[in-house]
Amino acid sequence: MRLRRLSSPLLVLTIIVQFTATLAVVEGGLVPYVEKWGIYELDLVKGSVKLIYTSPRKMTTLRLNGAGDAFVFSMRIDEEDDASEEICVVDVDGNGFTRLTDNAHMDVYPAWSPDGSKIAFLSMRGGTLDIYVMDTDGENEALLYDSGFHDADIHWVGGVSTTRTSTGSGV
Repeated sequence: MRLRRLSSPLLVLTIIVQFTATLAVVEGGLVPYVEKWGIYELDLVKGSVKLIYTSPRKMTTLRLNGAGDAFVFSMRIDEEDDASEEICVVDVDGNGFTRLTDNAHMDVYPAWSPDGSKIAFLSMRGGTLDIYVMDTDGENEALLYDSGFHDADIHWVGGVSTTRTSTGSGV
């Protein structure tokens, strides 16, 4: 991974990184590596890297809420089992980690609603990935849409959650 300074005032980029080595270097400086997976703040103006949250467990689909104060992502709770992937949140300062879903089904691809009051996600509860929605505290989970196929690439557009199904159609 290499950063270069940009002339435009692009401030911060936050990413999930998987490390396979114990040391990484960015423009001669060390990346604050702790666990295998991490959420990092990359200041593109200063060329600095700050660790926000780290875990030995796989994390994917990092999304920042509209208020800019929390991330939602999926995390594989048991490294060996896809069904153990659950929806989690953490504040942008790395505090307040909360596991929102806790079941025997794969829950992936979380997306914030535009008003920040709901999280849509895909869950493999009925044999295919279907769209579910819940409050931001993990309460009131409900099936929103079942296409009969695997849904994917979930996003909120206005007041509607959209997806691309395995057949190419969308909601």
